[in-house]
Amino acid sequence: IGSYYPAWEKLKPAKAQRHEYRKGASAENNGESLKKAVLRLKAGDRLVVDPGKYEINDFFDICLVGTAKSPIWVEANPAGKVILTRKDKEQNVINIGQSSSCKYFYLGGFEIVGGSSLLKLGDCENVWIDKNLIHDGSDVGIAANSKNTSFLFITNNEIHDPGKNDPQSTSEGMYLGANEGKEIMQNSVI
Repeated sequence: IGSYYPAWEKLKPAKAQRHEYRKGASAENNGESLKKAVLRLKAGDRLVVDPGKYEINDFFDICLVGTAKSPIWVEANPAGKVILTRKDKEQNVINIGQSSSCKYFYLGGFEIVGGSSLLKLGDCENVWIDKNLIHDGSDVGIAANSKNTSFLFITNNEIHDPGKNDPQSTSEGMYLGANEGKEIMQNSVI
């Protein structure tokens, strides 16, 4: 391939918007607000998330479908730390494509902390996970082992202590594809 990044890496969004952190609100209220904003995105949208701690304590599953000409971008504002977290290990911090497919989607620049698996990828095609700090969960850092995936781009991330909060965890940094080929990750860049 000519690049480690997807062919759509330099496309301009049709609509760019900013998600502001509400300073008087709790981390959980900010998390719920962010979750709603992300799930409203459409093909061609870019959401830039302001610095702050966003705690999401229910099932957060990003099932957005962009296109090769209109991907969907969710990125942290580089002006400061943007932390996505969950207070317990009952669920993953972020799921992508668990309930239905996710295509042509970018998630980048976040600090992802806590939960069970930190980031769980399901039915994903052309999903780009870039420049995230992923750490201190109770299971896997990035898991792509529950459904077949293709054209994943997992670039420039730092993963450490993925199972730190559970001494029983196998603590894989990444778990890509399932045992005996039950689920396959293909045509991807790590």
